[in-house]
Amino acid sequence: MFSQLVSARFHFLERDYGFERIDASDRCVMYRKGGPVICFSHSPYDEVSLSLRRHIRGSGFSPNFLISLTDARKASAYSEKMVSKPEQIDAALAEQESILRTYGQRLLDGDTTIFGEMEAVSKAALLNDRVRSIRHHAEEAFAAKDYRKAFREYQELGAQRSLFDTKRMEMCERHLSEAGG
Repeated sequence: MFSQLVSARFHFLERDYGFERIDASDRCVMYRKGGPVICFSHSPYDEVSLSLRRHIRGSGFSPNFLISLTDARKASAYSEKMVSKPEQIDAALAEQESILRTYGQRLLDGDTTIFGEMEAVSKAALLNDRVRSIRHHAEEAFAAKDYRKAFREYQELGAQRSLFDTKRMEMCERHLSEAGG
């Protein structure tokens, strides 16, 4: 059923853009054009997802990375749908079709440079998550008056350190020197 819904909705990939359907099962349908692969899947947990891959064995990018190249706010609002009924699956696929038609035109036209751009967005997101996590630990340590740990955490921020972080780091240094260590 899933493969039939995908094939019906995404036939335009073959007809209009020269993609070839290379795999179709009850859980996964894949289309390829040269190197790039578009994969639609329906997990055993009822998640309907879309993955954009540079090549068949490559790791995939979720649509939020594609969307973020144009609209970061909409990208953060996107999430995969958990659905099980045929009409819900088709609605989730309709959303994915809209995403591909709205944000994926370059990919559909064969522009593979878009993968480098999505990779850059992905790396930036990972860096932001890491910085947020370190900053959170630094602030917790500072609030607990563990100035040695807070100093190390703020120091780890390196070039990502804000003016506020630098001031807190200086305060940690002062507390440590006053305490003799």
